[in-house]
Amino acid sequence: MREMNVGCVMPRGKLVQILERQLTTHEKEWTVAMANWRKVMVDEAKKIKAAGKKLKAFPEKLQACIHPPTCHAQEIQEVIQMLKHSEEKEIQLTYEDYRKLVLGEWHWKHSFVETSTWYASNAR
Repeated sequence: MREMNVGCVMPRGKLVQILERQLTTHEKEWTVAMANWRKVMVDEAKKIKAAGKKLKAFPEKLQACIHPPTCHAQEIQEVIQMLKHSEEKEIQLTYEDYRKLVLGEWHWKHSFVETSTWYASNAR
């Protein structure tokens, strides 16, 4: 998609409310993702222990989930704090600012959703 030269002005308080909702949602999703990640790790560890010396290779599923889900709450919290400290009543947003701050399309969102979905589907 090509860069759009569009912007808008939003009341600071409304933007803070939107970001606080995003923060709450992200923290809940991350908590679920971590629980699923732990379940996958424990299940795979049990399989390795059961296989004992018969294990010939490091399990693929374990290789795929070696890194836990990343919590991005601090990034959202920093933006909220910055806005709360601003003296501006209205905040000018670029197209990219709007996508991130209002629509929740952060640079990490796709990866977070993808890995969270993978953990959830493999934690069964």
